[in-house]
Amino acid sequence: MSEALKELYLPQTTAVFGNILRIEHASWDVPMLYVANTEDIVVSGETFVARDFSFTPPDSSSEDDSAQITIDDVDRTLAWALQQVTSGVTVTLSCIRLDQPSIRIDGPYSYSLDSFKKDSASGKATLELTRQGFLNYTASKDSYTNLLFPGVFG
Repeated sequence: MSEALKELYLPQTTAVFGNILRIEHASWDVPMLYVANTEDIVVSGETFVARDFSFTPPDSSSEDDSAQITIDDVDRTLAWALQQVTSGVTVTLSCIRLDQPSIRIDGPYSYSLDSFKKDSASGKATLELTRQGFLNYTASKDSYTNLLFPGVFG
């Protein structure tokens, strides 16, 4: 466990932690960058715009890899951009120290956007996501026995 991650679990710390969100598509010139904070921050030369959002991770007790991000008061730029594309949107989430943005605590975790919904009355947007990466595929349900697969046990 890294020193930065250990600091996250300390009973008392002066460090401030938060999530950053990167939403990108091959057809966009620049990614949409957001930080769950009240102020914009700069991370590695990129400005992350302050936006209130929450992340609901996949349920670890099931094989369902779906996650959800809810963004309060979504801006028109993001809403318009996500309505123009039907696939290929990558959403990356990381936890960083907001007081030292170069220190990454956890992540990055990459997801594919499955759907985007915006509630015009509340201004909230919901992004339904699925995990990316080869480690997220479910294991085979086949039974490996020494009779059928002697090379595995030899």
